[in-house]
Amino acid sequence: TGVPACRAPRNGCCWWLHTPVCKAVTGASSLSCLWLAAAAGQRMLGAECADHPAPFLHLQEMLDCWRVAGAAAPINVAFMFEGEEENGSQGFQQSVAANLDWFSDAVLVVISNTVWVGENKPCLTYGMRGMVTASLVVSGPERDLHSGNDGGVFSEPMADLVQLLGSLNGPGGKISVPGFYNDVRPQLMDLAWQGLQNSEEFNIKSYREAIGVPELTAPPNTHDLLHKRWCLPSLSIVDIRTTTTASGSSSISGPVSASPGGASSGGSSKASPGLKAYAHTAATAGQSGGPRHVGCPHMHGNDSSLWPSVLHVSHADKHASAAGADERSCYRFGPTRFSVIPKVAVGKISLRFVPEQDHQTLIECLEQHIQLKFKQLWSANKVELKIHSVGDWWEADPQSQLFQMAEKAVRREWGEQPLYVREGGTMPVASLIEKMLGAPALMIPMGQSSDNCHLANERLRRVNLIKGKNVVRHLLEEVAAAAAPAAALVPQSPRVCMQPPAATSQYTGQVLSGETAAAETRG
Repeated sequence: TGVPACRAPRNGCCWWLHTPVCKAVTGASSLSCLWLAAAAGQRMLGAECADHPAPFLHLQEMLDCWRVAGAAAPINVAFMFEGEEENGSQGFQQSVAANLDWFSDAVLVVISNTVWVGENKPCLTYGMRGMVTASLVVSGPERDLHSGNDGGVFSEPMADLVQLLGSLNGPGGKISVPGFYNDVRPQLMDLAWQGLQNSEEFNIKSYREAIGVPELTAPPNTHDLLHKRWCLPSLSIVDIRTTTTASGSSSISGPVSASPGGASSGGSSKASPGLKAYAHTAATAGQSGGPRHVGCPHMHGNDSSLWPSVLHVSHADKHASAAGADERSCYRFGPTRFSVIPKVAVGKISLRFVPEQDHQTLIECLEQHIQLKFKQLWSANKVELKIHSVGDWWEADPQSQLFQMAEKAVRREWGEQPLYVREGGTMPVASLIEKMLGAPALMIPMGQSSDNCHLANERLRRVNLIKGKNVVRHLLEEVAAAAAPAAALVPQSPRVCMQPPAATSQYTGQVLSGETAAAETRG
């Protein structure tokens, strides 16, 4: 986190960014690509370049434009770089709370972590869903058993788990949990549909082909499909694992509690009575017989992002004999892979909720459904619902002065009215920062819908990079113009001091060579 060494007693902007964890190119190490981006035709290719390097370049080049013009920045800018956003935001709330004085002048928070709904029209995001990450755990025998010697004489945890998971979703993708659709605010889609109903930005066929599915379960019209993606709760089964290891030990340990920001931290459980909360923790990774772990892919869009548990490593069969299978891996190779009945089976669930739903009410509905269905199995096993993290839904006020300033900035740069859109992803950090700083957040997407946001090989058009920078520049100038000018400078004692950027940005010189001269002087 950083602020200028001295700043005027005037309005300020808090700029939030995060460091990526997805690979920049196929087969590359993610750690080697965090801060690199390369030119690929008319696009910038890099690790999450649409929602991390690009906003960083916007900030750097925006300040550079004012410096070259011989003018000071019209508004104070404090920035946050979060390194744990894709791993549960652990410690983020505590770090911000310990340095709230750095952001005492903030009147808005700028976040660029979403994308356009299509390819051609700029957008402003005004709402995102909330998220609950959970695991459904069925445990049975004291140790792993042999399917040949013992199969068929007891209730197997995996069989129970599969039946429970199958009870969550009904035909057409409708959630079968009673009460799951209660308290959904009506007309959530109305504002977005005003701009989209006569637009060709979103096409159902193109969308289906882009995500690579044979058929869509959503209604076959644009309004209802987007309504289901953005404005209704959803429940997805994202993983099924076992705790089978070479020594038969389990990797389950440690209770966690859900913070307002969606991060998980040690402490007492926040789950409903009768079901405890837990997390897979990295502490068990080094224990004898414990499984290896790797970080989970990004879950926002966002997201969230907010998946504090970890995945067990599985090696491909063809490499197992050559490289040597890890004895601690949760999967076996050779004949034993079909012979082991695991003592514990775990299904991971991603639950999204919308205004005005309460996450605790949904968790209780899910618990009651699971307990009812489990009783119907007449199984001697045990079942638990483990809550990992909770991230709240977020909404902006499109009628507010700041949102209208953002619209004006987009219209000035792109020459057309932006589309107002919602997103089905989750950005709990937005509502958390709003509450902590007392300043509204604005989501200003920079990339197109096809930019592989939050995935490997993310990309961004050069024109989007240049115009995105100018949009934020226009916005901050609007905010500064709307505020009363202040006089004296107030000395600060920052831990990190932002130095003036070089005359020629190494990033812009590399990525935007030959195209920036005219664009930098525009507006």
